Amino acid sequence: MSETRNITLYNIKSTTSDGKVDTKNRVGEKQYQELVEDAAKVGTQIEILKAQTFAITEASSIDEILQLVPNPEVALAHFNYGLTLAEHKVKNDFMDDDDQPSVDGAFDLISQPGVQEPKTGRAPADPASAMKRAMKKLFQTMNPGVPIPKYLEEATFEEINAVLAQFAKGAPTAA
Repeated sequence: MSETRNITLYNIKSTTSDGKVDTKNRVGEKQYQELVEDAAKVGTQIEILKAQTFAITEASSIDEILQLVPNPEVALAHFNYGLTLAEHKVKNDFMDDDDQPSVDGAFDLISQPGVQEPKTGRAPADPASAMKRAMKKLFQTMNPGVPIPKYLEEATFEEINAVLAQFAKGAPTAA
C-alpha cells in the first residue's frame, strides 16, 4: 500500500525590534518552530505570509507505481528523473573526492552502490549541516590543498550562526 505523509512549508517575514525585515520561503515545520523560539528570545516578530501542508505520496512496490501514476510515459519520466538524481550524487561524490583517480573510458554510474543499493532513509533538512557544507566548501575554495581544520569539522550550529551573525552586522543596508 502506498504511503502518504504530510509536510508543511511556510513563507515567513521576520521583523526585528529595530525594524529590519527579512523574508524566508519554503521553511519546514522544524525550522519554523526554531525561528519562532529564537525570535521570542530577541523580540523579533514572525509573520506567516503563506503556509501550506502537502501530501507526499510514495509507492511501496513496483506494481503500485502505475496505480499512482497511470500514464506510463509520465511514470517512466519520474523514474528516470529519480535515477538521474542518484547518478548525479555518485558522479559529484567521485569528482569531489581528491583521492579518487580517473578511470579509463566512461565511468559506469548505473552499477555503483549509490545507485543500486536502497536508500537508508531520508536526509533531514538540516540547516546546520547545510551551513557546515557551505563553510567547508568556502574554506577549500579560499585555501586550496589545505585540509579542513578540525574546528570547522566539529563546529556547532550555534558557533556557525555566530560567525554568520558577524557577517550580517557588517553587511551594508539597502537604501
